[in-house]
Amino acid sequence: MGDMGVIKRVGAGLLLAAAIGGGPALASSQNSGMASSISTGSDGNVWFSHDGARSGTLPSCAASNGLWVFNVGTPAGQAMLANLLAATAAGHKVSIQGTGTCIGDHEAVAYIVGL
Repeated sequence: MGDMGVIKRVGAGLLLAAAIGGGPALASSQNSGMASSISTGSDGNVWFSHDGARSGTLPSCAASNGLWVFNVGTPAGQAMLANLLAATAAGHKVSIQGTGTCIGDHEAVAYIVGL
Protein backbone atom coordinates (compact mmCIF):
# COMPACT_ATOMS: atom_id res chain seq x y z
CA MET A 1 0.00 0.00 0.00
CA GLY A 2 1.39 3.39 -0.97
CA ASP A 3 1.56 6.57 1.08
CA MET A 4 -1.81 7.75 -0.30
CA GLY A 5 -3.52 4.61 1.01
CA VAL A 6 -2.12 5.21 4.50
CA ILE A 7 -3.17 8.87 4.41
CA LYS A 8 -6.71 7.91 3.31
CA ARG A 9 -7.00 5.33 6.11
CA VAL A 10 -5.72 7.77 8.74
CA GLY A 11 -8.10 10.46 7.46
CA ALA A 12 -11.05 8.06 7.56
CA GLY A 13 -10.12 7.06 11.11
CA LEU A 14 -9.99 10.68 12.22
CA LEU A 15 -13.39 11.37 10.66
CA LEU A 16 -14.86 8.34 12.42
CA ALA A 17 -13.37 9.40 15.76
CA ALA A 18 -14.79 12.91 15.37
CA ALA A 19 -18.23 11.55 14.48
CA ILE A 20 -18.29 9.16 17.42
CA GLY A 21 -16.92 11.71 19.88
CA GLY A 22 -19.48 14.34 18.92
CA GLY A 23 -18.13 17.21 20.98
CA PRO A 24 -16.31 18.14 24.14
CA ALA A 25 -16.31 15.37 26.72
CA LEU A 26 -16.58 17.83 29.59
CA ALA A 27 -19.16 20.58 29.26
CA SER A 28 -21.88 21.86 31.53
CA SER A 29 -25.23 23.51 31.02
CA GLN A 30 -27.73 25.46 33.08
CA ASN A 31 -31.44 24.96 32.74
CA SER A 32 -34.12 27.60 32.89
CA GLY A 33 -33.00 30.54 35.00
CA MET A 34 -32.35 34.26 35.11
CA ALA A 35 -29.08 35.83 33.99
CA SER A 36 -27.63 38.58 36.19
CA SER A 37 -24.46 40.56 36.85
CA ILE A 38 -23.79 40.98 33.12
CA SER A 39 -20.34 42.57 32.79
CA THR A 40 -18.22 43.53 29.79
CA GLY A 41 -14.49 43.95 29.40
CA SER A 42 -12.28 45.93 27.05
CA ASP A 43 -11.17 42.61 25.52
CA GLY A 44 -14.68 41.97 24.15
CA ASN A 45 -15.56 39.34 26.75
CA VAL A 46 -18.93 39.28 28.51
CA TRP A 47 -19.31 37.54 31.88
CA PHE A 48 -22.57 36.77 33.63
CA SER A 49 -24.16 34.72 36.37
CA HIS A 50 -27.17 32.45 35.94
CA ASP A 51 -29.40 31.06 38.69
CA GLY A 52 -30.57 27.87 36.94
CA ALA A 53 -29.52 24.40 38.06
CA ARG A 54 -26.13 23.52 36.54
CA SER A 55 -25.66 20.02 35.19
CA GLY A 56 -23.00 18.13 33.30
CA THR A 57 -19.30 18.34 34.03
CA LEU A 58 -17.57 21.65 34.59
CA PRO A 59 -14.31 21.62 32.61
CA SER A 60 -11.18 21.53 34.75
CA CYS A 61 -10.11 24.95 33.41
CA ALA A 62 -13.21 26.62 34.91
CA ALA A 63 -13.52 28.11 38.39
CA SER A 64 -16.50 26.87 40.38
CA ASN A 65 -17.91 30.41 40.85
CA GLY A 66 -20.76 29.83 38.39
CA LEU A 67 -19.81 32.52 35.87
CA TRP A 68 -20.16 32.06 32.13
CA VAL A 69 -18.24 33.96 29.43
CA PHE A 70 -18.35 34.62 25.70
CA ASN A 71 -16.71 37.07 23.32
CA VAL A 72 -18.65 39.65 21.30
CA GLY A 73 -15.96 39.96 18.62
CA THR A 74 -17.96 37.76 16.22
CA PRO A 75 -21.50 38.04 14.84
CA ALA A 76 -22.42 34.95 16.89
CA GLY A 77 -21.14 36.58 20.09
CA GLN A 78 -23.02 39.78 19.30
CA ALA A 79 -26.21 37.77 18.74
CA MET A 80 -25.74 35.98 22.08
CA LEU A 81 -25.31 39.34 23.86
CA ALA A 82 -28.45 40.74 22.21
CA ASN A 83 -30.40 37.60 23.18
CA LEU A 84 -29.09 37.71 26.77
CA LEU A 85 -29.82 41.44 27.24
CA ALA A 86 -33.28 41.22 25.67
CA ALA A 87 -34.29 38.24 27.81
CA THR A 88 -32.93 39.86 30.97
CA ALA A 89 -34.65 43.19 30.27
CA ALA A 90 -37.96 41.39 29.64
CA GLY A 91 -37.62 39.24 32.75
CA HIS A 92 -37.46 36.03 30.70
CA LYS A 93 -35.48 32.97 31.67
CA VAL A 94 -32.76 31.44 29.49
CA SER A 95 -30.89 28.15 29.32
CA ILE A 96 -27.14 28.02 28.74
CA GLN A 97 -24.98 25.36 27.08
CA GLY A 98 -21.23 25.39 27.61
CA THR A 99 -18.51 24.50 25.15
CA GLY A 100 -16.34 22.52 27.55
CA THR A 101 -13.55 25.06 26.97
CA CYS A 102 -12.65 28.21 28.88
CA ILE A 103 -11.98 31.86 28.30
CA GLY A 104 -9.82 32.76 31.27
CA ASP A 105 -11.14 30.65 34.13
CA HIS A 106 -14.81 30.52 33.12
CA GLU A 107 -16.59 28.07 30.85
CA ALA A 108 -17.31 29.55 27.42
CA VAL A 109 -20.91 29.67 26.19
CA ALA A 110 -21.82 27.58 23.14
CA TYR A 111 -25.36 28.97 22.91
CA ILE A 112 -28.13 30.70 24.85
CA VAL A 113 -31.77 29.66 24.50
CA GLY A 114 -34.43 32.21 25.40
CA LEU A 115 -37.48 30.69 27.07
